[in-house]
Amino acid sequence: MNRTRTILTLLAVAIFSLIVIGTSFSAPVIQFDNYERSTWDIGDMECIAVVDMVGHNPGIGEDVSDLIAERIKQHKFLRVLDRKKTNQTLESAGIHIHGIPDIRQAKRICEALNVDGVIYGSMDGNFTTSRRYRRNYRYYYNNDDNRRRRRRVDYEVPYINRSGFARLKLFLYSRDKDKIIGEMENKKSFSKDYDLYYGDYYQSNYPSDSRMLMDLVDAIVKKAVYKFTPHFVRRRRELSNKNNSGTKLAMETKWEEAVVIWKKQLQENPGDFTALKNLGIYNEMEGNTTRAIDCYMRARKIKPGDKKLVIYLGQARNADLTGKPLKAIKVADEKNLVKIAKIESNERVFILGGEEKGIKTGDEFPIVRKIPVFNDDVIKIVGRAYCRIGTLKINKVFEGASMGTITDVAKDYKIEVGDSVVK
Repeated sequence: MNRTRTILTLLAVAIFSLIVIGTSFSAPVIQFDNYERSTWDIGDMECIAVVDMVGHNPGIGEDVSDLIAERIKQHKFLRVLDRKKTNQTLESAGIHIHGIPDIRQAKRICEALNVDGVIYGSMDGNFTTSRRYRRNYRYYYNNDDNRRRRRRVDYEVPYINRSGFARLKLFLYSRDKDKIIGEMENKKSFSKDYDLYYGDYYQSNYPSDSRMLMDLVDAIVKKAVYKFTPHFVRRRRELSNKNNSGTKLAMETKWEEAVVIWKKQLQENPGDFTALKNLGIYNEMEGNTTRAIDCYMRARKIKPGDKKLVIYLGQARNADLTGKPLKAIKVADEKNLVKIAKIESNERVFILGGEEKGIKTGDEFPIVRKIPVFNDDVIKIVGRAYCRIGTLKINKVFEGASMGTITDVAKDYKIEVGDSVVK
């Protein structure tokens, strides 16, 4: 008995040791918050107002507008005029909203409220509740002729099906630009069954129409607010090589000392992957997006197969609010992409393709970079997108090649050999 207990104790100690060892060898991970760029260009907006939504559902428009205002406040980027004060001021100014306002009325609303912009739109929803039945059965047993017999009895179980949809349409008007700078329309559907019969009693445990409607609208609003309110995203970065002296200092929050070591390591070896990757993380954490991208690009050339660097690079390229927003363009067929062959300077750029491809002097091609598209959590890559980073104007055309000049380059984005030109 004692021998068995001793063996079990030793086994438990061994398992615990393995867990501790495995944990100690895990890669050092740091987390920091960073801005994600908004889709709509809100410019220098500081204070906006949300007016009552219009639609076919009486009494819901005010609740939806209250919800939108609350969601914007949670992002702590724009100030939102108090909803009660908004309605009182508009009533005093004799402005009544019975339909979706036009540009002229939106301007009047902004002037009356003294705000930089106004959000308005429409909300419609429809829900149905139907009583349905599903078939079920149970077995009964009885003794007949001294034999036990089983009899199946079918019966119907009642349940409630709730289904419907909510459709929200929003507009954001800018007083400074005197135009609508963003609009969106989204629809969300709902369908769920609720059991009514439990044992020997009935119960109604399903939500009301208004509750279902507000839940659907809330899901739509959360995504809509991201379009015009820059928001924080928590980013996870994994420092490379826990045995590196600079990495050890960084994990003790001694970043300045760590940076000195990494820069020295790069001077001794320009291809030091650990120093490049860790410097990229440091620069991104400090908000120096340009330097971070440069470090990540150089590190990726050393280890092209590093999947985490792809994510780091994509997130860094889309996280700088001060840079010029990239414009996504559609590419019908990747075979139409023309590769840049050589860049001597921005005035002398050579591409593969000339007279045989019908390229002529004066032609302009958008220079694009293929970047990853992430899910809502900005964690997983779900696709690829082509974004414009400049323009190439052709000056001379040869057989098999052409030469041009790069213009209109997006801020913080370096042109490198290998970037693609769309024909």
